[in-house]
Amino acid sequence: MTEVVDKETKLPLVVADTMLPRQILSMESDSELFVNLINELKYSDFGPPPTFAMIGIQRSVVPGVQPTFMKNGVEVTVLEKPTFSSSGKTVTVRLQGGRRFRIAGELANHPGGWTESRVEFLDSTLQEQIEENGSNPLDLAIAMSLARNLTSIPHESNRTQNYVEEWLSLARQNQRSEGQINTLLEELGEMPDDESPSECAFWIGALINPLPALGVAMEIRPGLLLATTARERMEIALEGIQRSISHMNGSRRMW
Repeated sequence: MTEVVDKETKLPLVVADTMLPRQILSMESDSELFVNLINELKYSDFGPPPTFAMIGIQRSVVPGVQPTFMKNGVEVTVLEKPTFSSSGKTVTVRLQGGRRFRIAGELANHPGGWTESRVEFLDSTLQEQIEENGSNPLDLAIAMSLARNLTSIPHESNRTQNYVEEWLSLARQNQRSEGQINTLLEELGEMPDDESPSECAFWIGALINPLPALGVAMEIRPGLLLATTARERMEIALEGIQRSISHMNGSRRMW
């Protein structure tokens, strides 16, 4: 059964950082193609903000295997008027990740020089409904249970904070600039509840792999985008935040 929740849409395709829904990225680029694209999108204070598709690069852990472009990414919105250098050769933009998508067709070259592709937008709620009515509905219940583990403390545990609280407490001690974590929380908004485990997992991914990077967690954003079930996403997110906590408290350093 298809996960497409919108008509196939052709969007400009940019290969840059892997982003998740809700994440905000400020980037400066002197790429001629990117500068031309932003010019073409024509940001206006009075119309809908321009959007384009962004994908990251998938790097293999196998030696000798070349990185490949990801097939899944997010539609990004240009949040405010781009700033061009006096020469017009460099642009600074502020972007926010929105709808997830997967590339649905062949790539094509736009006359302006950049790449375009048809994409299929993916909706977490619909995907989870399909799972619930599929061959293994127990997986969705397990995903919800894993999501609850993020914000609850088992009775038998001697912990005083749940995983999210503990991560935030440690991250504030490791932030690279004053107020970085508070700003991040403002950008991400309220954490989705455990009835929406996929969105909860994406929120956790955006938290522990922020932009700019905090450097206290393994990279889980590509895995989250490529995962096909809510359970897979929650397992990735839960392992990611647990390992990040262990790294920051010194009990199990990753590097």
